[in-house]
Amino acid sequence: MTTHPNIEHHPDLAEMRTRFERVTSTPAAQAVEALALITGLYLAASPWIAGFSGLTPLAVNNLIAGLAFCLCMGGTGSAYERTHAMAWTAVVLGAWTIVALCLGLAMAG
Repeated sequence: MTTHPNIEHHPDLAEMRTRFERVTSTPAAQAVEALALITGLYLAASPWIAGFSGLTPLAVNNLIAGLAFCLCMGGTGSAYERTHAMAWTAVVLGAWTIVALCLGLAMAG
């Protein structure tokens, strides 16, 4: 990763920060963040909601993936300019959850 020591002196820095602040203050952006957090919490609690709450590998996977998703998405609203690139982790954690569910169902059945 390349760092730019003079980024603080970049002429467009103030404008970029203002634009990111404006984006995160919209109702749509706040709704997306809230839905992302609710999704992560549901994923973490889904073993107990759906009834497979033993300490099975699938339950542990859902708990860890849900909490990781909440941590990743929780920072996007408060520090959007530094964390918006972490939104791709939603896709990775979603794919991981689908694969784990398919493997868990194949092993159980």
